[in-house]
Amino acid sequence: MSSRVLFGLILLVALAVLSAVLFVSAAFLRGEIGALLAPAVALEIDGPLRMLLAGQVVILLVVSIILAGLVFYAFLLYIAKPLKYLTRALNAYATTGEVTAIPGIADAPKEMQTLAASYDSLVTRVNDAHKHDTEISRVKSDFIS
Repeated sequence: MSSRVLFGLILLVALAVLSAVLFVSAAFLRGEIGALLAPAVALEIDGPLRMLLAGQVVILLVVSIILAGLVFYAFLLYIAKPLKYLTRALNAYATTGEVTAIPGIADAPKEMQTLAASYDSLVTRVNDAHKHDTEISRVKSDFIS
């Protein structure tokens, strides 16, 4: 499961819990307000009170969904995208030995920048070790010749 899917599922579960809490809170408030009023008045304002509380719940849900969408977009932009580029660079190096730059890593969180720096260090050390082995192999062949 990708991190985007996991993060999206976490946001959906959080929104579902928030929705349940809002609806239970609205029902509780309606009951409490009805208990404060005389029974005749409570019956008379029950419909408008339901509409008022339902409107507030809907507004809060819409705002929550918008905020969750913004959080999800920020997650994609600042974490998932640089991680995808880093994965592509690692796969390219593993399959072809091609060293590729990681675009947009300067805007990524510090942890991603550290991971990219570790990738660069690893690539440099592997290339140096390969050059060293090639040189040793050449010297050995020259000696045997």
